[in-house]
Amino acid sequence: AESWEDFLDALGFLRSSPIRQHVRQLFSREDLEEQLQGLFDALSGGQPALDKGSFLNFSSKIRGQVHVLLDMKTKIALLPPTVEDSQWIQQSFDAVFPPEAPLDRNAFPGVAKLVLLRRVVRTLIEYVGVEELK
Repeated sequence: AESWEDFLDALGFLRSSPIRQHVRQLFSREDLEEQLQGLFDALSGGQPALDKGSFLNFSSKIRGQVHVLLDMKTKIALLPPTVEDSQWIQQSFDAVFPPEAPLDRNAFPGVAKLVLLRRVVRTLIEYVGVEELK
């Protein structure tokens, strides 16, 4: 299973949850991995790994809209990061990505997906409620 599936499992979302289909569609785009690696290249400025500041920049700059559970007519803006999101990055980044396991180009797409997933889930919970998603 992908790490985003584990994240939804930990939050108690059923395997049949409508949000899983929504996320699968979002993350199954053929060019997504390539786009995320291109984003890494832009954020890293040619460095082999992202530092805490670059990752905070990524997290704080995510913008976009999401369809409400595959309803192509209804789009809502993603919620901004929470204070807790930024605090977690400030306090935990160095422990999660030590020099021997940096946030490099290969690791970035999976981590970026988790950040995007958290933002999408928070947005959809705010809009439709957690019970509708589970």
